Amino acid sequence: MIFDTENREAVRVTDYSDDDALRGQGDSCLKWAALVVLAACGAAKPGPTSQPTIDTIAGAALREGGAVGLSIVVMHGDQVVHGRGYGLADVDHHVPATERSVYPLASLSKQYWGLGIAQLVESGRLAVDSSIADVLHDFPDRRVSVRHLLTHTSGLGDDAPDEDDVTFRDAPKVMFEPGSWWHYSNRGSILARRIVEQLNGGSWDRYLHDRIATPLGLTSTTTCTFDNHVRLYGKQPLLPASEMTRIAFVCANAIDVARFERSLDTGALVRPETVRQMRTATRIAGFELPYGWFTRIGELGGHRAYGHTGNFPGVSVAAFRFPADDLTIVVLMNSSPKAGFRAYELVTRIARAELGLAEPELHDGKVPHTELEAIAGTYVYGDVRVTVSDRDGSAWITIVEGGKQVYEGALVWAGGRSFAGGPDGVHADELGTFLPPSGKATALAVGHRMLLDNVFRREP
Repeated sequence: MIFDTENREAVRVTDYSDDDALRGQGDSCLKWAALVVLAACGAAKPGPTSQPTIDTIAGAALREGGAVGLSIVVMHGDQVVHGRGYGLADVDHHVPATERSVYPLASLSKQYWGLGIAQLVESGRLAVDSSIADVLHDFPDRRVSVRHLLTHTSGLGDDAPDEDDVTFRDAPKVMFEPGSWWHYSNRGSILARRIVEQLNGGSWDRYLHDRIATPLGLTSTTTCTFDNHVRLYGKQPLLPASEMTRIAFVCANAIDVARFERSLDTGALVRPETVRQMRTATRIAGFELPYGWFTRIGELGGHRAYGHTGNFPGVSVAAFRFPADDLTIVVLMNSSPKAGFRAYELVTRIARAELGLAEPELHDGKVPHTELEAIAGTYVYGDVRVTVSDRDGSAWITIVEGGKQVYEGALVWAGGRSFAGGPDGVHADELGTFLPPSGKATALAVGHRMLLDNVFRREP
């Protein structure tokens, strides 16, 4: 059950949405892409067991998933055991993707912005529960705190504002009382970045260079510009390329991203106690959600993971860290967010291969009647309404969007209060979980085992 929350901003992309467009670049382009899949372009020597599996996963993304190119890095400890590129970074010029190809990180940039906030909190220059109006003086609503921005509980919405409107000289319209609910907010995220700039008296680009990239020796990590990254391809219409620069997305290669993720467990940039705060689940309305300070919290077979994802017209990226296993996985793709695979799905497949985990199984039996009674009702997110009912011992859902029914069908029980199913079919990793875990459900959290996507509120 996935409802896209990250793909709210847009940038100019080249439309290669149909096969003829790609073939228009010449048959040699497709032959070259196939060659790159088989040969791979990375220089790092992969681990003895991971290379064939990862190559197969990457090949499937290129053949079946609509990816033009992708870069994958896997680190065990501080060693890169797999660093390779597949497909093309630039179709027009036949440039192969490598592990050093630079990509816009889209919403994965939030982890870098969040680290900037964490450094300010750790230094005592910012209190996480203080009003953002203490720093952004034009912001008129003192109810919104720094923590609300970091945890997507501000109620400010998910659109990206114009830069000259980012501090809301007009009173903002919040969707709910700040701190009372969860709603992914790109607008709030940009405000967090602005706080870092304001308290450091300079641009985000300078902060990124001086406080993150230089201390870690990250040579490719910088703010995105028009031409410092791979070519983007997708089905979306052409839109101003200035969007990425305006939002101050981070651009980096997969090796740099992996090193950044691992640095959170080495104390290189912030102390361990600060990282624990960043990775603490957000608690609202009597239950916890798997999201920290601009940090997604996932779990595969009992292995906890922390990181973030990013999806933007022409790019899909994901980076996750499994601290207990000292395992870091990064997947960067220059493809449409509407492609058959998202980067976080590839991270999930690679993680299972690296950790020796089996694919999850769904339950075959009927859901206990008491559970069906507890979750039955209507859950709302924007103009989407999901009604859950008991039909012969199965959880049955009806989805209405914009007043029009778009889906009706049974959910498949995944154990506890988690279920799979919906308009896109049954996928064992895409789940809807009713919360809290006991008693009458008041919320429906939908997403993937590696990420929270949306939280639907139950109608009274």
